[in-house]
Amino acid sequence: MVPGRAVIALTSSSPVPGAVRELRHWYGPARRL
Repeated sequence: MVPGRAVIALTSSSPVPGAVRELRHWYGPARRL
């Protein structure tokens, strides 16, 4: 699992579309686990 702080850091440092891709990339596999 990716820490919430790491996700916030990724979303804050990336553009909105990039943030959405990051969220889908991390939470997609996370749901399977």
